[in-house]
Amino acid sequence: MSSPCLRGNNKHNGFTLIELMVTMVIMAIIMALATMALSQFNGYVDKSGRGFDARINQYLSIERLRETIAQMSDYYVKNNLKKTVLFFEGTDEEVKFVSRIGWVEETPTLNWLAVENDEFDASLKALVLYQVSALSDPLFEQRLFPEKEDMKRYTILSGAREIRLTYLGIENFRQVYPFGTTDNFLKNLRWNGSYQGKDTGYLPNKIKVNIEWDDGLIWPSIFAVESFNLAKRTLMLDGAS
Repeated sequence: MSSPCLRGNNKHNGFTLIELMVTMVIMAIIMALATMALSQFNGYVDKSGRGFDARINQYLSIERLRETIAQMSDYYVKNNLKKTVLFFEGTDEEVKFVSRIGWVEETPTLNWLAVENDEFDASLKALVLYQVSALSDPLFEQRLFPEKEDMKRYTILSGAREIRLTYLGIENFRQVYPFGTTDNFLKNLRWNGSYQGKDTGYLPNKIKVNIEWDDGLIWPSIFAVESFNLAKRTLMLDGAS
């Protein structure tokens, strides 16, 4: 016959049916609350009907674009006057540049980043990257830059209320060593609505992509250009003094 002490120990081995039922009820309540919260979280949509998960994917695409811009390359072309100029054309709605890596493959590419109307809602904006492999001859004529329809198209993001590109860099070579001063040219850097490599001889230091969503959220993405600007001296440009 078992001792009272032994019977007392056996009494508390494992869980009782009531304890298991209470635990299951608590877990069911927690799961229901978590499911409800997740449903509301994923149920968030912007004006174009895109959910939160789609917004996250667009943010990841912006981070991927950061790598392409960071690897921007010094690239010289012939302009209409047959002069050698640095290839970079930037306005507040598009920028053309050359990168050492592509969106898919890590090979040099010609890039055309453009702000366009959203294909689902013309009142909203999309950021689209057009890309093609860079020409083997680095001194091709600028007019030979391919048209958008001849390039691969990648939608970086869509459904934004407003997208604007701005640039941080010198406006002309004189800013490198201002006349009569020894100030460093970095003091003269400022954001501009447009930036032309053929005029400055330098790539911009940074490119800002300001994205405003329909719900008022703003993404001020700033991309640093890692190029050392090694080939930007005006003495290397035809006709420069």
